[in-house]
Amino acid sequence: MLHYLVILSYSGSHSYLDNETIIGYANNIGIQGAPSEDIFLLSIPFFNTIQVKDRVKPKLSISDKVIANNGIDIGFHLYFDHDQSNIELATMNITSADTEILKNLIITHKNYQITIDQNTKFVPIGTTNQSELKLYTTFYFTIYTNGMQIVDFTLNLSNLTEVKPSDQIKFVYSTKYIQGRPPTPNTNNDYFVDHLLRKYASICSIVQALLFISLVITIYNQMKSEFEHPSTHNEDFDLLMTSDKGWMLLHGDMFYAPQYHFLLANFVSHGMSCLITLISVTFYAYAFNKDHNSTRYIQAFIIAYVFSSIISGWFSSSLSILFSDKKWLRIVLSSVILPFTCYLMILLSINFFTNYSSPYSISLSTVTMLISFICFPCLFISTISGAISYKYNLQRNSFDTALVPHTIPPQPWYLSGFSGCIFITIFVCSSILPELFYLNNFIWLKKPCDSFAGLFISTLTSNIVAACASICFIYFRIHNENYHWQWISFAAPAAAMIPIFIYSLYFYLFKFEIRSYISATVFLTRSLLISLMFGLSYGGIGFISTKNFINFIFSNAKLD
Repeated sequence: MLHYLVILSYSGSHSYLDNETIIGYANNIGIQGAPSEDIFLLSIPFFNTIQVKDRVKPKLSISDKVIANNGIDIGFHLYFDHDQSNIELATMNITSADTEILKNLIITHKNYQITIDQNTKFVPIGTTNQSELKLYTTFYFTIYTNGMQIVDFTLNLSNLTEVKPSDQIKFVYSTKYIQGRPPTPNTNNDYFVDHLLRKYASICSIVQALLFISLVITIYNQMKSEFEHPSTHNEDFDLLMTSDKGWMLLHGDMFYAPQYHFLLANFVSHGMSCLITLISVTFYAYAFNKDHNSTRYIQAFIIAYVFSSIISGWFSSSLSILFSDKKWLRIVLSSVILPFTCYLMILLSINFFTNYSSPYSISLSTVTMLISFICFPCLFISTISGAISYKYNLQRNSFDTALVPHTIPPQPWYLSGFSGCIFITIFVCSSILPELFYLNNFIWLKKPCDSFAGLFISTLTSNIVAACASICFIYFRIHNENYHWQWISFAAPAAAMIPIFIYSLYFYLFKFEIRSYISATVFLTRSLLISLMFGLSYGGIGFISTKNFINFIFSNAKLD
């Protein structure tokens, strides 16, 4: 496990020695703002003919393969903090087939993607019309450094040279190093990075969370006082039962194990794991990853997800005790295996629907490596935490159950499960949907996001709202003498994954300019993963908060 952490932590290191060789990798050929339309560089015959002396093969991590950072060394060998001038990159012979391929790439607005130290720039290949083809042959790198680290770089092209079949063309590059950061234009108005609407949305989500917390505290105090009232005034409990206080007779029915409690325990435990992962990654993006390195987000996600298995195993075992299921190990293992089976199917769909020319075509070996690299540590950690929870009975509850359950009276429409899903989803999505716009712009359109504070706040407040809204809805159901709370407390907030995914469809249809089956597959499958993560986290926190609320109210009541 220690070796596992060391590999992940050092894979993001980017400090250099003086005169150390830096490779400028050519990732793919693609369109800025449409990453799923990228073409794998080596699938184009023209670039296969580049002869590179002492070619360096990049050490691609799983994170790089997931986000398609398939760097190829095409000869940009830069020396840290040492300027270079007119270094020959390659001399190539152009064929008629090459000219047609290059014309097609330029017509479809494809660009070079050059990456230095996880910073990627898009630069045009050239210009063309029906009769002629012109290519840029000179690359000017300006690299900005801070101490022994690369902060950013700019890439300018010149020498637009007309080429014809059988011509020989020479590419050269130059490098200049500057201490400091590059001047950046104010993009707030273009990308709404610091727009007032975003601030108002964050403030509203915080206010909404505080109001729900206040409401839950009020409900708890009210229910507690009603339970304590008979013993305080020495009154007959039966005489106190009226139409609005019949819920107090349900204390023998509240702790029945629900149907399919095995699945519920799996969903809830994995939802709590997703909750810890989302909050950890968004907080890391806000507080530590100032350069917004996309590979580091994946690394942070892997570390957070693996170690959140402690929570998953603990809750799996605890819920097995709560539901009087002694087969706790089965629940603990399935809480890891079942979600990974779902993730595996989604990743395999990307492999099935894409082809070799797309860098997003994740090979079967990469999918297997990704799943095993995360699954085995998760299994180990969740099993250990589950065994500790089961051995020491950390979730033992003092409760009784009635021999004969009460008959549930007819329920009004607004207390049905479907209505609960709608009401709670509206409250939850009002906190998180505004930030999904910026998240999708950052992931798919590569637009800058100067701060992830809004995403962190929205993730935190939306989970608080999901927890409190579940408690409030179950409170109204209990007052109508409906003691079926387990599944609805999970499903109602988890239903928020549906509008989150629908918003992703809207973003693809109206904000994404490219239409192809590859872009649709990549976008929708990854959007489905994000929606599942949010939905499971809402469902998990909704169930756990409701369970604790009911425990506080009912567990100490004596059953006559």
